[in-house]
Amino acid sequence: GTKIFATNCANTGEVRGQDGQCAAFTGWAQSGTIFTNCWNIGDIYNMQDNKNLYRGDGVSISNCYDANGAEFYTQGTKITRSAVASGELCYKLNGDQTTINYYQTIGTNNYPIPFSSSLQVYPTGDVRCDGGLLGNNTFTNDVAASTPIPDHTYASGWCSVCGSLDKNYLAADGEGFFNIGTANDLKWFAEIVAAVNQSAKAKLIADIDYTDYKQGFIGTSEGTPFRGIFDGQEHSIKIDIVNAGTGRTGLFAYINAATIRNLVVEGSATSAGNNCVGGLGGRSDNDGTFIENVIVKTAVSYTGTSGDATCGGFFANMEGQVTLKNCAFLGSINSGT
Repeated sequence: GTKIFATNCANTGEVRGQDGQCAAFTGWAQSGTIFTNCWNIGDIYNMQDNKNLYRGDGVSISNCYDANGAEFYTQGTKITRSAVASGELCYKLNGDQTTINYYQTIGTNNYPIPFSSSLQVYPTGDVRCDGGLLGNNTFTNDVAASTPIPDHTYASGWCSVCGSLDKNYLAADGEGFFNIGTANDLKWFAEIVAAVNQSAKAKLIADIDYTDYKQGFIGTSEGTPFRGIFDGQEHSIKIDIVNAGTGRTGLFAYINAATIRNLVVEGSATSAGNNCVGGLGGRSDNDGTFIENVIVKTAVSYTGTSGDATCGGFFANMEGQVTLKNCAFLGSINSGT
């Protein structure tokens, strides 16, 4: 089925359906669907299991809000109608305020709109360095009357106050590669791929014990696969990847037309609740993936009891044209039942 990648979307209309087959955005969402910065203020009637924004399993939701009049909610963050009118929802939809996607002229617009013909919303009162509200806040269109957002306090790649990613922690070399020498560096690179640049490039400059980062996937979903170049420079990465949720399991959970070369991966990759486990990665999509001089020593294990296991020494799924050159699998596979 078709997956949905809905970003900065809204529903303001009333929705009614029979037998719970309705929701604000979609009556059924395919697994892998992602909702980001979406919101609803329409009343949703006869929703199934209080799933007010969407129906479906295996769906990711990030920074989404709901002001539906029903009593119970299982999706999105509950927000009041007064918070919609005051500008609070508009401000929250813009996250850390580095990218302004929504605007609202307070007193004129009843809710946020994605057009800069209206005004930006600013907070007053206490705010955190990631833009989070700390209480006693009101909202204004007058930047001079607003409370400035304080600077981040970065240390080792993340803000020590709010945990935000320091996008400048490592500088790329003259060829555009980040030089990765520690487990912390590698986790930072994984987050750069997820949040900033799916085509980022990395070179290992040391062997890395990555076992502390059990969900340190590089390429976190079909919507944010790794598309770049990863050169191990004949170094090794020791992993203990454990899938605690949905999606594919492996150091490179999802890649798309990526290049991985000169690398040894050892340790383990395990999933109990979701199949598709690979010693190197979970899924490769599209033509153009190239894997060269890679040795995988991973113990691959799927311990679920339903569905097919779909395990692989390198990748659980390989879609499109994939080239493997001078590669070896020296690990083990336990595909359960």
